[in-house]
Amino acid sequence: MCVECREYCQFETFNASCAGADEVVLMEVARYGRLRLGRCVTHDYGFLGRKSSLIVIIIVITLV
Repeated sequence: MCVECREYCQFETFNASCAGADEVVLMEVARYGRLRLGRCVTHDYGFLGRKSSLIVIIIVITLV
């Protein structure tokens, strides 16, 4: 099992894929927002910590 947690900035693309037919991609958490200062957010304009869960949106899109 491969467990990877990464941050993606606004215009970066996340692409999940499996190496074999007997593997699945399992996402338990997906957040969008300005979580903390770092690579993507370099200045605090008063919105740090604001986030939304995207896991339901991702599930719906992949089922369509």
